[in-house]
Amino acid sequence: MMKKPLVLILAAGKQGNFGDDKQVKQLIDIGGEPLIARTKRQFEQRGGSVLVVTWRIDAFWPYRPIFIPASFETTADTLYSTRYIWDGRVRVLLGDVLYSSRLADMIMGDFHLSWSVFGNSKLMEIFAFTFSEKDFYIHIIKALDAVRRISQKGKLWGVYRVIEHLPSKPSGYKEAIGPHFIEMDGDYSQDFDHVSQIDNPKIDWLSHLDDRIR
Repeated sequence: MMKKPLVLILAAGKQGNFGDDKQVKQLIDIGGEPLIARTKRQFEQRGGSVLVVTWRIDAFWPYRPIFIPASFETTADTLYSTRYIWDGRVRVLLGDVLYSSRLADMIMGDFHLSWSVFGNSKLMEIFAFTFSEKDFYIHIIKALDAVRRISQKGKLWGVYRVIEHLPSKPSGYKEAIGPHFIEMDGDYSQDFDHVSQIDNPKIDWLSHLDDRIR
């Protein structure tokens, strides 16, 4: 029997809340369900074996199975901690990102490149990271280790730039991307950094959701 593709939802960062607010970003209500529940459902419906990577067992127990990372200071630390369970094509998602059905389909159907990054370069946002081929794992591990040791705040942008040999401080968004970047500008997918993004009366989230719970 063919194994289901591994999907990791990273939800271990220390910036898991909206500033001083006690609300956990990954648990905000999106169309009647918590954001992380929506993401888990989306990718399980598309055949993924979803694993939530977090140290916050109390908050995320309902969305198990859970993988507890050895280190979670930054996103790079968290992903680095999962390296022993990588198998086949690995899909790495971020727990505070709202994924459109279009982007979810693209992530699960991504086999064209040995690795890909999905995001919005104009907003300098990365939504997902996929990679395969065991020979390439070592390059990912080296990039993660490098970013963990240098001042890049341990974000996926730093990992991407190291692998793609891009400048660490690009002057514009065009210098920040390479051939492995899949541009999602125009798609409603986005990450939530501020509570104002949810409470913004100018944005009608419900009208955008094309992958709502049935």
